Amino acid sequence: MSGTESNVLALEDETAQKHTYDQFLAILAPRPIVRVAERTSAGKRWTGDYPRPLPIAMATAVPGRPFVVHCTADFTSKGEKSVNDPDWLRIPFDMDAKTEGALAQVGQDNAVLQSYLGALGVPYVPAISGPSGGRHIWVAVPAGISGSLVRRLAAAAARVCPSLDVSPMLNRSGFGALRPPGSPHRNGGVSEFDGITLDEAVEALKVGATPQQIEQLVEWLEEEVALLPAPAKASAAHAGQALSGTGEDSAAHAGDLPPSVLQHGTDRVRTLEFDDDGHLKLTGGIRALDERARRALTTVLAPDDDHSHRLFPALRGLVRARWTAEEAWRVALTGQYPGLAYLTSERRPGGRRAHRDEKAGRKILDRQWMLACEVEARRPAGHAESDDPAPHVTVAVAGLWEFAAALGPARWSQRSGPADEAMVIFVGLQMLAAARLDVTLGTRRCANATGFCHETCNQAVNRLRDRDGMLTELDPDAKYHNRRVTISPAVLATIFGESGSEQEFSENTGLTQARNGRGGPRGSLTRAGLRARGARALALLASDLFAHGGAVGHHGGRTWLTVADAQGLLSMAQLIQETGYGERTVCRHMAAFSDAGLVTGDPVTGWTRTDKPLEEAAKECETAGTREARAARYEIDQMVWKWWGGEVWWMKLPNKEKRHHPRVPARQCVLKVGQHPSEGRRFPRRTCGAPDHSEAARLLLEDLGRA
Repeated sequence: MSGTESNVLALEDETAQKHTYDQFLAILAPRPIVRVAERTSAGKRWTGDYPRPLPIAMATAVPGRPFVVHCTADFTSKGEKSVNDPDWLRIPFDMDAKTEGALAQVGQDNAVLQSYLGALGVPYVPAISGPSGGRHIWVAVPAGISGSLVRRLAAAAARVCPSLDVSPMLNRSGFGALRPPGSPHRNGGVSEFDGITLDEAVEALKVGATPQQIEQLVEWLEEEVALLPAPAKASAAHAGQALSGTGEDSAAHAGDLPPSVLQHGTDRVRTLEFDDDGHLKLTGGIRALDERARRALTTVLAPDDDHSHRLFPALRGLVRARWTAEEAWRVALTGQYPGLAYLTSERRPGGRRAHRDEKAGRKILDRQWMLACEVEARRPAGHAESDDPAPHVTVAVAGLWEFAAALGPARWSQRSGPADEAMVIFVGLQMLAAARLDVTLGTRRCANATGFCHETCNQAVNRLRDRDGMLTELDPDAKYHNRRVTISPAVLATIFGESGSEQEFSENTGLTQARNGRGGPRGSLTRAGLRARGARALALLASDLFAHGGAVGHHGGRTWLTVADAQGLLSMAQLIQETGYGERTVCRHMAAFSDAGLVTGDPVTGWTRTDKPLEEAAKECETAGTREARAARYEIDQMVWKWWGGEVWWMKLPNKEKRHHPRVPARQCVLKVGQHPSEGRRFPRRTCGAPDHSEAARLLLEDLGRA
């Protein structure tokens, strides 16, 4: 054991112990990590925040550094029953003695809680928090209890024990945490066991309490609360109401929210969940930004304007669009939206703005994002949000797809037909997602979505632009890295007519019968309906079963689209009419489907679709993983391109500046947490001095494999 650990634990002789401190931490912590504090900007003290996760084995790596352990289950792991409210496996009672007069209250409250736990037969681990004399009590619940029960416990215990700090039990990010015994205090000293040995603490955690015992504890405390006088502060009343909890969507944390949030309501009317990074978000898939959000995000402010006033409406708009906090942070770093500038810059004297430290920006975002989520969760349905933020785009995309269907099966059964049809669907989906008619198509993003290579997607856009006249390219890029396109004016005129009204579009287009509604669902002219139909069709066409080089091929994907939409028996004549292929091609496709177990039947009696998934058939045909492998190659390509961009940037620097940006040899790995594998490295070169992109890709693959 280190000197810190021996000083902290004050235990029996080392050789007589059955457990080490690392083993104790591993048993205490429900997750394999701890969160550690960081230094203040001056570097002389530790902050009260614990932003950095580290493995348990590194908890005591830096002497004197405070750390906390989580109390909830790992909600990002597979199999968790509730991401929105993870189970609690540890209950942290934290009695604060921040003032001299509070020390007596802490002692009384500590004795009260221990008497309750003792009466129930619940094993617990008592500890002295630090130099101020505060007390901690740890209770393990191996079977886990719900967050709603923990909040009831916090509300009742806080009334019975006034010195109890319930914030570790009310944390909204799934990171409910507390300093364990052995963790240093930022004001000096450490948290020590209070009259218990290390081995006794381990045994208490292993045995733990049952959920029934915790429920009984809550009932006892609530019975005592009923005998106490009403709380003097309104906030306490809010806490009691909110934490008593009558439903999963109630305002469980209302007592910890400012009045600016509670004025929208004490109860949530919309469901919140936790994303993979532990931040709140509204449930549901991402959607287009509404007009209010766009206005808040895009309005340019003068340097001396109050950027903080604009930040919160902008974040609320992103919350309504079902963004995550991490997505908001990444887009803030790009500078794309002026409304988020407060996260990355701060006002300085003289009307100028300076760069804000990343840690400070993250802290602002974490707090404001949580408040924005709580406000939007209390917003009445339909307020400031439209189910279709751009109805004209919905009409235009439906018209584009029906215009494509009106060209007839003969157009899409040509050699390039499957790629062209997939690109028409993908372009429409991009327009619906962006709620605008001009969209940017990243070549590799198109390839990952459609199942074709990026160059095939480029050529498909060319054909839709030049041969069919469906698309118009804006700001043509000769290198095809990103292509900005929109629906051509001729097609828009066909869709909207002279008046441009949706009513005229619905009645006079006359394209609905072209393909039995397969191109564009007139009966469900809604944004959600179009997106669902388009996404389903694109997923079928892009299946690995139809990958190039397989037994079926991309044209087989078009035939399968007809089979998947059919109800009942499919005849040869119907397939020929729907797909535009000849009899021999249809027979070849259906024979391949039959061999894969996807259909039953023959050309004489017709075919019937089975329930076998395409993914299973792709594995049997040895084409599974084709799209995933292509996406991995493209990711390496993008990393190589970024590496080369950094090399070009470095070469353009003056010689004096280059000394401040030293670069190591290309084959030296400098992979750091949160850093791109290529940062700080020279780009590999051939003996002639030319850049070697293939070697760069190989080195990156090696580095990622080691990481």
